Amino acid sequence: MAQVTFAEDFISQVTRPERLVVKEGFEVERLYSVPKEDFGSWVVLCEDDKGRLIAGDQYGSLYRFDRPARGETLTDENLEKIDLDIGHAWGLCYAFDSLYVVVNDKKHEGRGLYRVEDTNKDDKFDKVTLLKKFQEVGGEHGPHAVVLSPDRKSLYVACGNQTALPTYQSSRVTECWGEDTLQPRVYGRGFMKGVEAPRGWICKTDPEGKN
Repeated sequence: MAQVTFAEDFISQVTRPERLVVKEGFEVERLYSVPKEDFGSWVVLCEDDKGRLIAGDQYGSLYRFDRPARGETLTDENLEKIDLDIGHAWGLCYAFDSLYVVVNDKKHEGRGLYRVEDTNKDDKFDKVTLLKKFQEVGGEHGPHAVVLSPDRKSLYVACGNQTALPTYQSSRVTECWGEDTLQPRVYGRGFMKGVEAPRGWICKTDPEGKN
């Protein structure tokens, strides 16, 4: 029986809510099944200041839409494509009247932290600014999340262990990077051969990306 259920899910390309295990008191609703051929693979989601959701296609565009009412589902017609030179997002955060995007691809101006703004207040994003460029190595071990700090005054950005540290102004940890080995490391022919510390990092920045 489990094999039949899995086959049905595989064919429809969605996971049925009843297959998810949730804590008592919680319910799961399927709001939308993303057609990959039209809107790609959604890997990141955030909420804007009006309660709308913004989703990012791993290898394509950003989409904004109103949250469906309870018991209702989202339709393709409800999606608003953010028609700017920005996408390939692996991290999204709406803060400081802006959408912050971590791009993990060589598209646009390359991998980095971007700020997307609505400068004329017509509820349409119209400006994209690259705040910090990251090394052009990515994938699943590359640039990822951007989140608002607990005090809501700054942002934190997290990158995986294929992304070297960018230029920065200060460090909370002692800058004595090393591999902690007495003998030369034996890499063989494996993944990440030759990549040494410091890799895999979290940085804090002001809203303008200046510090």
